[in-house]
Amino acid sequence: MSDVALIPDRPSRRNHFIPPVKRFAEACPALAFACLLGLPLSAPALTIVTNGQALCPIIIPADALPTEKTAARQLQEHLRLISGAAFEIKTDAQVPVQDAQILIGRSPRIETLLGRTNWSALKHDGILIRTLGNKLILSGGRPRGTLYSIYTLLEDTLGVRWWTSTETTIPRTNTLDLPDLDITYTPSLLYRETYNADPIQNPLFATRLKVNGHMSSIPPDLGGHYNILGWCHTSYALLPPAQFFGPHPEWYSFRGTRRNPEGGQLCWSNPGMQKELARQALKWIEKNPQAGIISISQNDCLGNCECETCLRIDRQAGSPAGSLLTGINAVAAVIAENYPDFLVETLAYQYTRRPPGNITPARNVLVRLCSIECNFAQPLSAPANRSFGDDLRGWKAIAQNLFIWNYVTSFANYLIPQPNLDSLGADLQFFTDHNVVGVFEQGDAFNLLAGDFLPLRAWLQAHLMWDPSRNQTELRDRFLNGYFGPASPFLREYLDLVNAPAKKPGLTAGCYNNNLSFLSDEAIARAVALFAQAATAVAAHPDLARRVRRERLVIDHVQLLRQNFAGQLATHPRSPCAEYESRADQFKNAALELGVKHYSEGQDFGSYAAGLKSRCERAVPPQLPNPSGNLPSGQFDVQEHLFTLHGTWAKLVDDPKASNGRGAAMSGDHTQWAVQFPITPDSVFAGPGPWKCYVVARVDPVAKSGPAFRYGVYDSRNNGSVAQEGAELAVAGDGEYHPYGVVVDHLAPGMYFWVAPPGSTQQITRVYVDRILIRKSTE
Repeated sequence: MSDVALIPDRPSRRNHFIPPVKRFAEACPALAFACLLGLPLSAPALTIVTNGQALCPIIIPADALPTEKTAARQLQEHLRLISGAAFEIKTDAQVPVQDAQILIGRSPRIETLLGRTNWSALKHDGILIRTLGNKLILSGGRPRGTLYSIYTLLEDTLGVRWWTSTETTIPRTNTLDLPDLDITYTPSLLYRETYNADPIQNPLFATRLKVNGHMSSIPPDLGGHYNILGWCHTSYALLPPAQFFGPHPEWYSFRGTRRNPEGGQLCWSNPGMQKELARQALKWIEKNPQAGIISISQNDCLGNCECETCLRIDRQAGSPAGSLLTGINAVAAVIAENYPDFLVETLAYQYTRRPPGNITPARNVLVRLCSIECNFAQPLSAPANRSFGDDLRGWKAIAQNLFIWNYVTSFANYLIPQPNLDSLGADLQFFTDHNVVGVFEQGDAFNLLAGDFLPLRAWLQAHLMWDPSRNQTELRDRFLNGYFGPASPFLREYLDLVNAPAKKPGLTAGCYNNNLSFLSDEAIARAVALFAQAATAVAAHPDLARRVRRERLVIDHVQLLRQNFAGQLATHPRSPCAEYESRADQFKNAALELGVKHYSEGQDFGSYAAGLKSRCERAVPPQLPNPSGNLPSGQFDVQEHLFTLHGTWAKLVDDPKASNGRGAAMSGDHTQWAVQFPITPDSVFAGPGPWKCYVVARVDPVAKSGPAFRYGVYDSRNNGSVAQEGAELAVAGDGEYHPYGVVVDHLAPGMYFWVAPPGSTQQITRVYVDRILIRKSTE
């Protein structure tokens, strides 16, 4: 079933945005749960269980949707778990209308009982919960609203908590009294997605969190989900250069002096390209006409077309989004002729983020604005993110359908604190205040539960997307109290501790943050003490103790990363390494046992753990060889003329500080892996190692602390990171060349070294790469 037809028709917050929290605070819950939920006492409006006996059946329509049947079974099962009562499920034809009953879904009986009801206002996901005399009605929009009504009743009234896909709290009582309930609510965000591993991998949990995005793979009996054909970055998937560039080079971006598809985009202004792109898009839609949305979007790189026509359009529009929307609107018009309700999704991303001044997206175009450049230590409405706020306001003014792609983790390091937790609710309110109807919150999609408070983050994001008006602090404390029990006060203080620096102006934390400078030594020591207290508080509860131990992994990792080797190695060349390596092994074993799978978006944890253990050994800088001299056997000095430079992001320059007077240079304002060195079949340094590899680089610093650049080794044949690290201004801030190392067990053709700037000219203005040293370890 398509979820798309109602997206352009936004819900009115004035008429339909009725926060459930307020309703439930006014309609006091059952006496049995009043203390549990911290709400005032009142007389029950309806009793459905007495002494463990069900007092009424659950009624579904004879023609109930699969989701409504699921809703009835879910309610039946949870009421049994709470009270022990066995509720029968019947159809409305089997039970007289005057009898006590719990009515599920949408039926003539429900419509008659409710009278005039604006069902269309409930759209796909809106909920309707009402007590009427001896009846409880649980209904909503189709296909998911009734199911969401069930979960809202169970959670907000009866106290059920689905913390994760495998960890649930079920209150117990043999009497169930319900308060007077009258709730009608349609979420402002029609599309809600928390891109974290647990809801992605567990559709039932995703449904209980009321998320419905593309990645969750929710089956029809749980209400289905939005499906975006192609997902994103589809230009070359729709028009593969291998197929079309030869006969039609004019369809691809013009850069410099020629058309070149490598690292580029489509020529969006070209009429022939637009016609073929529409034809290919229709082929995709014909295979899945129920999807409702197709992504026709730029590639995940820069390289936009600078042909005469595209440049003219972009200059007039004040943004490269001008030529993009010119092409997208042309294709969307063709799609609308064949599929009037189909939406064409495109990205406002990197160079197209700024809205055009003279072009409006077509009625069936969905714009997804991406926040990738932002400082996530600050709210997106804050002065630090003024340019993004300006862009959001600009798109609000012209786009009928507006989504957000937001970034809520650090893709460079899943295992450090990302100081963005306190901004989550404020950002969602900022979005909904500007007509946003869908949000994709991209988090850690690889680690199930072990990482930077992943269970809390997924749960909190989902609840705030469902109702952005909710108080984030209250929700956070509800989770901490329920999930960690007696350890919660210490973990609350820890979260306040690591997020407090974000309240100070000047802290920068992008979505590739690898910077720990915001944590003082005193803060780290306090964090360690808080986790020790938390562990003591739950020592008698194995499940809670494991949860606390899992969350402590991040601060254990921080301690390893903040180890100061320099002074110790000067007097004791080996003993500090033995102690450090032992702790690194302990961390690795604990992380694997607790379920860590990935260190970063591109690197599995196993390969990272080996490099983490070798940090002490690598802290002894190698003696840099003279490039004109002979190297010992097993050592290789790769100079800049052998680098592969990509696009306009890197170039060779004269640099008197470089070993031979030349180096590769990149500006600090992007994150492209623009300087690379590939390992080819004829490379003499391939095979088993271990290999000690050093990037010799320097920067022109602006800040005194924070990230300087990133570097690593990538395996293109297996599409995975072999090793990656980040250089910090604490070392690189002197502007001189230093070696920055990784240890790799094996080098093979298809792998390549890469270096990338931090994506912020507030950190550095330029990165220079002199050479790469590769040596086979004999230790």
